[in-house]
Amino acid sequence: MDEAAGSRPQDALITTSLDGRVLGWSRGAQALFGWREREILGRPLAELLHEKHRAVDAQSLADVSGGAIVRDTLVKYVRRDGAVLACLQTMLPLRDAGGRVNGTVRLVFDLSSLQEAERALRRMVAQVREIAQASGADPAGGHGDLGRTLQAERRRTRSAFLDVVGGESQRLTGLLRELADATRADLAETVQAGAGR
Repeated sequence: MDEAAGSRPQDALITTSLDGRVLGWSRGAQALFGWREREILGRPLAELLHEKHRAVDAQSLADVSGGAIVRDTLVKYVRRDGAVLACLQTMLPLRDAGGRVNGTVRLVFDLSSLQEAERALRRMVAQVREIAQASGADPAGGHGDLGRTLQAERRRTRSAFLDVVGGESQRLTGLLRELADATRADLAETVQAGAGR
């Protein structure tokens, strides 16, 4: 399965049948989960889901089977090495030449880097509070120059973090649009090829 333009190694594109068996596995999926395409094709994707997330995924699969798009679902997958990954997943219906839903396309984004950034931000906030308390300033930004500086730094850091998250959201939306366009183009080619037979 080819990668969507602009995708990164931690973005996975996976296609499955309506019963959840893997039909397509991108290089990003291989990098993210540690399984090669030939090892995973035909296997139930549920095998890679953390057991607590299998019911949520089954419901999403049922919704997509009915034609719905299920966006931004938080799910946990288990890598081949046993590591658990928190991921954001969007699932779209895959349709045959007649327009009938015959599978799913999943865009899976690894949230590990965002979670690590959040942990780093929390550590920084804790360090700033310790410094503020040691200096006698109000860590909430109440009094003095240090308090105002801390308050400004807190706003700047929060803004920077939200910019990263917002940028990722916009990038994912763009990838989903590209995927939808590519799916429409593939469907048109399939219909055209079928009409030519």
